[in-house]
Amino acid sequence: MKITIHSSQQTFTADPDQGVLDAALHQGINMPYGCRSGKCGDCKGQLIEGEVHYPNGQPAALTDEDIDQGKAIFCQAHADTDLLIDVRTVNTAEGIIPRKMPARVAELNHLSHDVVQLKLKVPSADRM
Repeated sequence: MKITIHSSQQTFTADPDQGVLDAALHQGINMPYGCRSGKCGDCKGQLIEGEVHYPNGQPAALTDEDIDQGKAIFCQAHADTDLLIDVRTVNTAEGIIPRKMPARVAELNHLSHDVVQLKLKVPSADRM
């Protein structure tokens, strides 16, 4: 199946037994993701055209309201047809220099038995 990311006009292909995210990553297309199990929702995006299915059932991060709004969890979605999708743009890390900085835990949420959302607060004077 041919998959096009609307905002960047990048295209890639996916085999019927391959998830959309896996297909993109294997072809050098950067898409957002976190847990890769459908629980965190980081890979959630808009399904503009086409049909997908979820071999392992509806992912935990995909609500009925999301489905009504045309959203999909791309780490679990498999394309049934050619797709036109929209996801947040993920740039490569070129030019970003890793560094250490102080931070404190601002929020800790257990999203499932093996996924934790951790929000950190850094000093306002430090730019990331």
